[in-house]
This record gives sequence, structure tokens and C-alpha cells, in this order.
Amino acid sequence: MKTLSLAEAKTSFSSVIKEMVSGTEIAVSYGKRKETVAVIVPYERKDGRNRGKDSLAHWKGRWLQNSRTTSK
Repeated sequence: MKTLSLAEAKTSFSSVIKEMVSGTEIAVSYGKRKETVAVIVPYERKDGRNRGKDSLAHWKGRWLQNSRTTSK
């Protein structure tokens, strides 16, 4: 498991997501003591497979579709 500070995770969020999609768990630390406050893990479907990059495009498309219908 890789550990990043909150500031590092914020500034390189897209690369954090890319690593997470490939299967890496990422711990996020915060504060002077650098305590782990969160862990970002890959989402697994009920059938046990990782969702993968094509799923990210799917959800982005659904979000765009919903935002267009609600903004009218």
C-alpha cells in the first residue's frame, strides 16, 4: 500500500486514480503526525472483477447526461 500526504493526493489526484484503477491501495495521511485518515481502494463489482477504465467513461457519460437534463 502506498501512502501519500493529503497535499500530495490533492495535487496529483488523476495519477492517484490511475494507480488505484490498476489495483494499488493508497493511504492518505494528514496532520503533523501524518496519521492515516483514509484509504482509497479499487472498487470491485459483485462478480469480483475490477471495474476498469471503461467504467470511468461510462459514469462520466451518465453524469454529463444527468447534468444536462437537470440544468434546464
